[in-house]
Amino acid sequence: MNFRHKSPMLIVLFAVLLVFGSAWGDQVDERIRQLNLELKAQGESWTAGRTNMSDMSPEQRRALLGGPDEPQIIDTGAVEKTPDGAYIGGAFPASSFDWRNRSGTNWMTPVTNQMCGDCWAHATLGSMEVRLRYQKGGTYGYQLPINLSERYAVTCSPHASCSAWNIPGLLSFIESDGVPDEECLPYNSSLDCSDRCSNWSHRVYKVTNYGTYYGPGSTFRDQVANSVYYYGPIPVWMKVYDDFWDYSGGIYTRTSSVEEGGHFVNIVGWGTSGGVDYWICKNSWGTGWGVNGYFYIRRGTNESRIEEAAYWLTPQNLPNLNDSTPTGWDYPIVPRGNNTATTTNATVTSTLPGNSNATYWNVNWKNEGTVKARDNVTHLSVDDIYTYWFSLSYQPAGYDSRHVNSGPSTVRGGRHTICQNTMDYDNRVWEYDENDNTYCKQFVWSPYSLSDNVPVTRSSAPPKRNTLGYSYYNCDGFSFDVQSTHPTDWWSAVGILPYSSSADYDVRLHDIGTYTGSEGGFGSYLEYSSYGGSASDFVIVNDNQAAHGTYYAGVLNYNEGSGAFRIEEDASEKIFDGTNGPYSKISSNVLDIYEYYASSAGTYRFKLDQTAGTCDLGMTLYDDDTTTASKSDYMSGGYANSNGDGQDEYMDVTIPDAGFHGLAVWKADAGDYNKTTTYKLQAGKCATPGTPSTPSPTDGAVNVPVTADLDWANSSFTLYYDVWFKKSTDASYTKLGEPETSAWALGTLDQGTTYQWAVRSNNICGSASSYVYWSFTTVDTTPPTPDPMTWSVIPYELDTSEIKMTATTASDPSTPVSYYFDFTSSPTGGTGGSDSGWTTSTSYTDSGLQANHQYEYTVAAKDAQGNMTAYSTSSREYTDIETPAGIVFGTITTTSIQARSSNTPSNLSSGSSGLLVENTTEGTSSGWKQNNNLWTSGSLSPNQKYTFRAMARNGDGNQTPWSGSASCYTQAKAPEAMAFSNITQTSIQANWSANGNPAGTAYYCENLTQGTNSGWITATSWNSTGLDCGKSYTFRVRARNEDAIETTLVSLGSATTLPCADACEGNFDGDNDVDVSDFAVFAADYGRTDCDTGDLCEGNFDGDNDVDVSDFAVFAADYGRTDCP
Repeated sequence: MNFRHKSPMLIVLFAVLLVFGSAWGDQVDERIRQLNLELKAQGESWTAGRTNMSDMSPEQRRALLGGPDEPQIIDTGAVEKTPDGAYIGGAFPASSFDWRNRSGTNWMTPVTNQMCGDCWAHATLGSMEVRLRYQKGGTYGYQLPINLSERYAVTCSPHASCSAWNIPGLLSFIESDGVPDEECLPYNSSLDCSDRCSNWSHRVYKVTNYGTYYGPGSTFRDQVANSVYYYGPIPVWMKVYDDFWDYSGGIYTRTSSVEEGGHFVNIVGWGTSGGVDYWICKNSWGTGWGVNGYFYIRRGTNESRIEEAAYWLTPQNLPNLNDSTPTGWDYPIVPRGNNTATTTNATVTSTLPGNSNATYWNVNWKNEGTVKARDNVTHLSVDDIYTYWFSLSYQPAGYDSRHVNSGPSTVRGGRHTICQNTMDYDNRVWEYDENDNTYCKQFVWSPYSLSDNVPVTRSSAPPKRNTLGYSYYNCDGFSFDVQSTHPTDWWSAVGILPYSSSADYDVRLHDIGTYTGSEGGFGSYLEYSSYGGSASDFVIVNDNQAAHGTYYAGVLNYNEGSGAFRIEEDASEKIFDGTNGPYSKISSNVLDIYEYYASSAGTYRFKLDQTAGTCDLGMTLYDDDTTTASKSDYMSGGYANSNGDGQDEYMDVTIPDAGFHGLAVWKADAGDYNKTTTYKLQAGKCATPGTPSTPSPTDGAVNVPVTADLDWANSSFTLYYDVWFKKSTDASYTKLGEPETSAWALGTLDQGTTYQWAVRSNNICGSASSYVYWSFTTVDTTPPTPDPMTWSVIPYELDTSEIKMTATTASDPSTPVSYYFDFTSSPTGGTGGSDSGWTTSTSYTDSGLQANHQYEYTVAAKDAQGNMTAYSTSSREYTDIETPAGIVFGTITTTSIQARSSNTPSNLSSGSSGLLVENTTEGTSSGWKQNNNLWTSGSLSPNQKYTFRAMARNGDGNQTPWSGSASCYTQAKAPEAMAFSNITQTSIQANWSANGNPAGTAYYCENLTQGTNSGWITATSWNSTGLDCGKSYTFRVRARNEDAIETTLVSLGSATTLPCADACEGNFDGDNDVDVSDFAVFAADYGRTDCDTGDLCEGNFDGDNDVDVSDFAVFAADYGRTDCP
């Protein structure tokens, strides 16, 4: 506020008024200081302090005292008795007691904070809340969130006012009508009875008996103490004196004789300190008063008349929700495979449909209490997973809920625990037993049928294996057939593999016939594979020994882990001595099982050769006498898994007798979940191999064709052969290889040459036979010339899909000469490419090729006798690349444009391939680049047109024509704000700079306050007219380029039109100025508080019925003005 040029008298008066605001606070501190001195002088044990009552005015404090001046005594004829039936009274039941710590438990509800004279409601409901908890809430009643609505008692009772009333009147209302919970009508001064919740009538709590203990005297004290001890806090009337407001601790005895009014509080206990007996009381003035809202007051002396009237009450009983099986139902929870249940007939169907959306729920719970329960919700869970919910708007006493045919839901096959978990899910209903709200039972759903060698992925974990301590575990259930679907494959295995390394999933094998319907199956088991950690597990059935039929597999979540898993049923495939495979397995494969026939007793070796992939594979061997087995039931020595990811494994097993044995190959653990693999299996007995015999060509043969291959008879117990070969003129042999079959393809031999060769046999365990040596001589042949063949015209591209080539014309006496153009490879990975086959033409065009890919060719010739030249040197050529189709644009700014080809030519990263984008307007380009990423053409001018085009070249550098051209404009720059000009009372000119935009750029200016705009204009200013005087207006502006792309909005700020003439509120004498004569009028009224009595206060500017500092501020603002209209 500006006081320049004000009179000295006015400034002095204002300074005096400023002191008034702090004077009351100083008075409070002094009052408390004097009170503490007096308490100390009198030897009192309590102290005064600044509380949330201290700073209130006397009127505000007294407004909180809602008790009558004298207590009301009422005789209802009811009596309160102890739990054993005796009348309340007699000696104190304990030397000290406190409901805040009854046997270590705090039963009290929170301290409330009155906002008017409704202490009668707070005291009554505070007592009723604890008595409901203790008398009706059972062992754990202290946990009930009981909180009754004081606002309901105030606005819905016959009193219907926040002013003083009496507790007997309120208790009569609660007995007949009841009072609901706080949530129904919160404690808020803006709410009244019409704002109560719509279902209030189902949420009220009543008292069944009430009465009055009156005193003073020892009988009164005995009755109060026993009532408090056995049942809960009791409301009492007391007289408040003016020192009570500042109470902050200790045992209160009044030091003042100034009565403030009647008040209601709760006695919650008693005790003795320093020889002084006291009551413990709960007030309703918030936790900022007293000792966190409580106070201690002398007992036995009727201090503050607190021992004259107490009002006991007995609350109604609480409801209780519990599971219940209605007549005609099997259980409180009845799952069914159809929706035909009724409220009087709900039995579990003989089978429950697993793995389909076809399970219907029938659920019942009952209110076993003697009073109705409010609205409540029950959650249904399957294996602790929420599945369905049921609700009631309210539940009468003895009422069965009976929800039928809810659903459908999808439940996996197998054994599952179904729970009403819990009745009254969100704890809305205050019950006398909160511990009987869960009912559970296990049922069995029809299993998922596994097909041979078809892995199944479950997208989530199997259920918790044991929900509530049942003897049978929950499981994900599956079925599989043995023999009926694969009569020649004798071994079957079911394996699982978890996705997560933290999951430990197990599998159990259940016998034929153990699944009997909705209440039977997946209990007792034949085998249990539990390898631990995230390892794979499996079970096996050997149909050589086991019965034919349908078996069952249950998958358990051993450690309650999370994540998907895969399961696969595999029927055996026969393997033989030697190498078997390769077996290529997709990522979802879990395991394979094979059947191996051991012809006799002895030591056998099994090798797993992983030829592709990085799986950690293992294998195990099972005896031919096995009926069923788990993963760990392998033969002695029949386990191999020690070398890790991508490595080979082997094992030597001593087999006691001949028979068909099971060999399982499996992924080790979760680390292999998504891996593919290819492997071979080698098997054989560790016996001495037989000696090779019966060679072909025969030993010493002549005129052997140059195309001859080597062959010999199979040798017993042989895994592979060592084959050596040489010309007779060579000094030493060369090893050709280690074939597993008794043959070797030599290729074309030299004519007229003697060759020598040697072979020996090797078994699987490393033993070998002796070498056998043989020889033969080839026939004489001569191929065409030139040899090797040469090119007449090397391969060259015709277009994007064809390459043409020409061989040198060969000469040979045996005609015709044929040519073979051999496509060898595409180094760039292009598709297509094919051989010519033998042809008499010297030219060949290869078509169907991929654009801009390199293809390699060679050529050979042969005569009519089949004598063939060597292939020519290879030659490579790229096909043509596609011509760019056009230009597309990316991000456009004020100084740059991004552009690229509208199509991406093939294989741009290969060889000399490339793409060039050119800004023809600027004469700049991207340079040759091997991608079609956007090229940014920079350093451009705003709102200007630029034209672009593109060309490509293939891997050999051959260029395409230019694409068609495309053009666009750069963005305009956002204008810059400039100062406003030409401001009048009705107009403002907004101004901005072009900020580098060319002439002709369009702008759009808006007056946000008035809601008007300039429209699109090319000027850099706009005069906004038709405005109000003395008012602030806010403007913003934007620009756009020739492509109509707009810039961001730019704030131009605000400007105020010229002011209108002001009125003067302090011009009392109407002489167009505010001077000393007006001050005399204002000063005459200053300090008045009776402006609402009919005697006009001219200085009451703010209309609050007094003339104070706030009115002075208004007067001072106008003082000295001479321009009053």
